[in-house]
Amino acid sequence: MPHPAVTSNARLICVVAAPGSGKTTGVLLPKAEAILADGAVDPQDVLLLTFSRLSAVDLRAKLAAVDRAPRATTV
Repeated sequence: MPHPAVTSNARLICVVAAPGSGKTTGVLLPKAEAILADGAVDPQDVLLLTFSRLSAVDLRAKLAAVDRAPRATTV
């Protein structure tokens, strides 16, 4: 069963959880994929934020395999 944030239609979503709890693979990436599944959404209009430079680098690496990758950076 997907996390409620993945299936939410809210314009803004904030997920707060402990490091290593699965936010990136369980929520952030599936939500980005769901948003970008709509071909009308420009990937540059989707922004994925993280709090550390290291996690931003990790996030960008995970997005490298995505055809229409959104922007990923730190706050």
